[in-house]
Amino acid sequence: MRPPAIKETSPWVFVWSAIPLLIVLAIVGFWTMVMSVSGKAIDSREALEAALPATDEYTPDRSGAIPAERMAIFLDIRRRLKPVQGELLDVHGAIRNVESVSEPADEQSTRESLELLKPVPKSMFKLAFYLAEYSTTRNELLLERGMGLGEYSWIYVIAHYSWLEYDPSRLIESSSNPRVYQDRVAGQVREMIRRHIEGSGEGASEMKRLESWRNDLELFDSDPERVPFRQNLPLEIIESLEPHRDELIALYSPELDELALMRTHRKGIKFDHF
Repeated sequence: MRPPAIKETSPWVFVWSAIPLLIVLAIVGFWTMVMSVSGKAIDSREALEAALPATDEYTPDRSGAIPAERMAIFLDIRRRLKPVQGELLDVHGAIRNVESVSEPADEQSTRESLELLKPVPKSMFKLAFYLAEYSTTRNELLLERGMGLGEYSWIYVIAHYSWLEYDPSRLIESSSNPRVYQDRVAGQVREMIRRHIEGSGEGASEMKRLESWRNDLELFDSDPERVPFRQNLPLEIIESLEPHRDELIALYSPELDELALMRTHRKGIKFDHF
């Protein structure tokens, strides 16, 4: 009696069985890379804050104006961040598709919605990577040029929100994360204005100059999330910004507005961009 024939196992069986493991390894590998880049973002922020005044310590220039040399540094940093912003805009567009998808009305619209959502998982991974890369690049440029996060945030807010009257926008509208401007930066800007008033002189002309600063500070009591100086921007600030109007507009990205002011922090075993 012949022994039963042993069926040859197709090599494809081993290939298909290995696919789940390969997917897991790819995800773990990419996430490890994201964690590494996020760690660098934190290290770069801590190095910046150790060398220069932190956001909570910054006081606007005693004259109230933005000195020309500081404005030049701010614009140089914004220019050099442009390449990283381009990568983020591509990823951001794919993620925003989620917010534009409504409940499908028929089979055709269902297929169209699924097509829109296809790149989203990959884009979410990329977004985490590019957020950290952007923060690291910005922090390193700030340290290189001798500008702290507080001064950078002050010029950004005053130039874009107060003077050009752009509204603070979210990186992802549906995000449940804290709002960077309303939940953190607005309070810091309020204290910058307070420190400027307290550190200024006492002459009659100085008292007159500070009227708009004092009036604006009082408005924060009833509206702590407000944008400063929307109605009464001090003349000294307007004169600092006017020569740079065109470039400020060209370098501004409404889609990535919130990103400009974000900071990366450790949050347990994860990272928080706020």
